[in-house]
Amino acid sequence: PVVSDAGAALAGAGDVRFAVWLSIAGYTSEISTVMMNYRWYLLKTLESGGGGGGKTGRSGMGFAVINVLVALSWAFRVCLFAYLLVFEIADRAPLYVAKKQLLSFVVCVAGHASIGLLSMHWFLLMCRHGVRGLLVFEKKKGKTTTKGGDDGGFSFGSDIGRGGQENGKRTAPSSPGGLSRRGLEEETGAFVDGTLFDANGEKKGDEKKD
Repeated sequence: PVVSDAGAALAGAGDVRFAVWLSIAGYTSEISTVMMNYRWYLLKTLESGGGGGGKTGRSGMGFAVINVLVALSWAFRVCLFAYLLVFEIADRAPLYVAKKQLLSFVVCVAGHASIGLLSMHWFLLMCRHGVRGLLVFEKKKGKTTTKGGDDGGFSFGSDIGRGGQENGKRTAPSSPGGLSRRGLEEETGAFVDGTLFDANGEKKGDEKKD
């Protein structure tokens, strides 16, 4: 709505600058997406044995640095959206009521709350294995990847905090549908990354069952 004054006024209860500022804050928080893309590149490079270096090479150091930066960016998103909800949007509730723009207010609150909660989920997921999970890269066990045959199928959820549940003795409980908690996280991450379905729109892995 910020491409026009009329739309911005509707979204901001008559305050065009407020709506534009909210939009700027939201797009600024997406800096984490840039770092996530570079993190994916490092995962792909290190998994295939490239990049010169395993855990101690330059790519390994880059993985540790970018992992920390990504975690900080998610923490920033959580704080940012909590601040916007509590001190900016909620404070203007009487103005939305006076302008009879309750739908705009509800959409604004729901959007910021959902993004904030999702950011908190990914931040906690990333930090679940502590400092070592952020600083040390470990290849997936039981998976071999070649430089030429890598399909690029990394998912955000399943590749965070390598070396935690995979190398430990604890196993995640199974869900009623048969998927473990980790399986659900991998499928969710694959859906977000666009790697869950193939080019024909079929879910990867279903063809094996036929």
